[in-house]
Amino acid sequence: MSTYLITGASRGIGRALSLRLSKDGHEVLAIARDAGALQALEKECGCRVLAFDLERPDWDVFREWVGSHSPLDGMIHNAGFLKSTAFMELDAELVKRHYEINVLSAFGLFQAVLPHASIQAHFLTIGTIGGMTGSSKFPGLSAYSSSKAALSTLTECLQVEFPERNWTFNSLALGAVSTEMLREAFPEYEAPIQPDQIAQFISNFLISGHLAVKGKVLPVSMSNP
Repeated sequence: MSTYLITGASRGIGRALSLRLSKDGHEVLAIARDAGALQALEKECGCRVLAFDLERPDWDVFREWVGSHSPLDGMIHNAGFLKSTAFMELDAELVKRHYEINVLSAFGLFQAVLPHASIQAHFLTIGTIGGMTGSSKFPGLSAYSSSKAALSTLTECLQVEFPERNWTFNSLALGAVSTEMLREAFPEYEAPIQPDQIAQFISNFLISGHLAVKGKVLPVSMSNP
């Protein structure tokens, strides 16, 4: 049995991943802001939960909690923020919030987690196909897509930061998935894939993908970039 940490676990892809990995016999450490949703998840699958706000983090509390369940065999950094807004209507606070949650939190998260990682741990960040160079772009997503692009580049950088370790860092640039976050941003859009379907792919890649892929940003989409 391996131990995996999942961020943004209270709904959508993060919740589906927690259920999938728990069902497969792994120990899941699940964090999110919504304490009530985490308690329901804990009852459903037996994972260990921590109500934790990546926008206002207490890293001392987080490090102590992760350390009490170490070693960690991997992490899926899935938490994110998306608010579709026309470029000329973006203000500094909204741009900052995208970057605080989608990028800056990852620095603190990895710094807190890596001291508790096992020898061959695999770390995944969840990006977006719209954050890849040369892919199709969509109006209203300037802050979101650019912040997720920064997260994917950070993931590539992390791969070369620890040459003495056998750790793997990969980023999955997802296409549209039918999550609450997507429906809130685009109520009329019907995504072609459900959270439990993409969760199966991501969990399989987490467990075995590091045997073949290191330091990459991989498109995971049903459409051409």
